[in-house]
Amino acid sequence: MDSCLGVEQDLDKATTKFTALNEHTNNFLQDLICRVECLKKEISQNTANTPLTPDQAMVISDLAAALKQSVFQISTDHRELHATVSRVGKSIDRHFITDYASVAPKAESFCNDTNRPIMEQAIAQHLYRQGLEDVGDTFVAEANVAPVERTCTFAQLQRCAAALAEGDPALAIEWVQKHAEDLEHSPLPFTLHRMQALKLAREKGVVPAIEYARENFPAHATRHERQLQAAVCALAWCTPAAPPAPQRYTHLLDPKALGLEASELFTRSACSVVGVAALSPLAGAVLAGARVVPALHDIRAKMAHPHVVAAWADDELPLEVDLGEEGGGYHSVFACPILRQQASEQNPPMRLLCGHVISRDALNKLALGLKLKCPYCPMEQSPAEARQIYFS
Repeated sequence: MDSCLGVEQDLDKATTKFTALNEHTNNFLQDLICRVECLKKEISQNTANTPLTPDQAMVISDLAAALKQSVFQISTDHRELHATVSRVGKSIDRHFITDYASVAPKAESFCNDTNRPIMEQAIAQHLYRQGLEDVGDTFVAEANVAPVERTCTFAQLQRCAAALAEGDPALAIEWVQKHAEDLEHSPLPFTLHRMQALKLAREKGVVPAIEYARENFPAHATRHERQLQAAVCALAWCTPAAPPAPQRYTHLLDPKALGLEASELFTRSACSVVGVAALSPLAGAVLAGARVVPALHDIRAKMAHPHVVAAWADDELPLEVDLGEEGGGYHSVFACPILRQQASEQNPPMRLLCGHVISRDALNKLALGLKLKCPYCPMEQSPAEARQIYFS
């Protein structure tokens, strides 16, 4: 974020200078054009082959000198503007690291017999999930990829989301009606019905929209009272002769913005219902990598120390990275509160009699013979009484 702010400051300086130079140049050109037009009009009043008066000759000479000086000044200002724009590029190079090869996996690691089929499957699945079925078929055929589920569960959701983004909620409403019980407490049904009512108002008139609203809005009146009132009021500005709508209704009357919002909500809600991730494995891996690579680059020099490297396993990150809401947590994980390491098959989580959970390595290090004192409560117990926890 600090890097973005640093670049933004330099970009603002360049934009401000460009705007000021553009305004100054336009004003100068307009003034020059007016002076030339006035002089031309004055000279045109003379009869043909009449020599210029001394005053007119002086005006022309002064105008030519002023033009030459102004062109020189504009040229100088343009060179300074170019230097300011160049500083933006240098600021980007200074604030953002471009050499991530030192922390990124080697390309050869994706080409071995174990990882290559996984990568090809992930690419093919991503293409199918994005609705690019022809591209996916071509990729599978030319790369000799193992069979991939072509009509996966996500394909139907993708078609509904794409239709919503285009402003058509019909497919999504049909899908929602089939899963009404699972979406009983979701805002998705009301969002889609609101979108359909406004669509009817634009295409067929306010009367059909009101009839649709009377049929579908009452079931959502309790949970979405204010949004419902705003949607009904927005219908008044859907008529051809309606004046410009107030700002608070602008979003509701923008089909593109409303469609994109509904598409995002549909994808999240529908994926939750059918039990699939909103992102494909490939997209999730790219998003996670984009978040973690800058942090890895910052600590690369420190991690080069042999004592630091020895403290971490080869198959885990040397730091915890928050992937955010869109980063995706696709399975349960456990990090030992004692050793600060993620559990693995060799070091699984162990539940003590008191209910606290630590890793097996921590359990072995804390055990004193046949006794173990919980690090979080005074209860003493036997290490053999600890039970392994399994995540499904």
